[in-house]
Amino acid sequence: DAADPFFLTVDYFAPHADFAFTEDGLTPATPAPRHLGAFEGEPLPGGAALDEADVGDKPESIQERPRLTDDVRAEITDNYARYLESLLAVDEGVERIIDALDEAGVLDDTVVMFTSDNGYFFGEHRIQRGKERFYEPSIAVPLLVRGPGVPRGETRAPLVANIDLAPTILDLAGARALRPPDGQTLVPLFAADPGPSDRAVLLESAMGGPNDLVPDYGVRTARYAYFELRTGERELYDLVEDPDQLDNLAGDPAHAKVEADLAEETARLKACAGETCQAG
Repeated sequence: DAADPFFLTVDYFAPHADFAFTEDGLTPATPAPRHLGAFEGEPLPGGAALDEADVGDKPESIQERPRLTDDVRAEITDNYARYLESLLAVDEGVERIIDALDEAGVLDDTVVMFTSDNGYFFGEHRIQRGKERFYEPSIAVPLLVRGPGVPRGETRAPLVANIDLAPTILDLAGARALRPPDGQTLVPLFAADPGPSDRAVLLESAMGGPNDLVPDYGVRTARYAYFELRTGERELYDLVEDPDQLDNLAGDPAHAKVEADLAEETARLKACAGETCQAG
């Protein structure tokens, strides 16, 4: 309660693998024995992006990737099942936390936020595993919030990002950041849904690892995804018309203004800090 506030963050290891490398890459996640087999045979989620047939308009690093063989597809399917199964223990852990808050009599006064740090590829765009690229399977993560003032069972349209989590928590706590944050509080969204906005969220990725000092950049808006790769290659996708990101519109004269505007927004966000990140 207000007289005895608390903050708790819980980070689950699942669905990470045990980081034992094989010739093909990371080993699959390890479910709790009680959950092994619960998702056996679950179909892959990739839709039209799964084993993308025509990657001629994609960057060279994607074009070089072969189609998925039956054996590779079976391996990816198995990995996907193990990932889902490993998350069942996370579900149980979250349930225990909620139950403990309820038993302590503070559940109705506590805001609970559930999210993840990244998505993962399971064969989309011929990418067998990993997370470093800007396509939707990698960058889209859930954000669920419950607590006082948060309407039950409702979804909000505006695009939000992990940089918004700290400002939101500070706002809920009535605290002030010691330096202006790049993100923005999400508390106003609890009261009402303003609908989709024109906000752009900066994307950064150093695919070569933490020592790679030449990252790729991009922006994600409510409608478009735009990427600038260190190779000089560009990608642009209309997520309304092409949610699977099959048709790269970069260089298309009909979308030249959209591409130019997003390139300008990328440059602005790369250089922004604090409140200037929220202008646009």
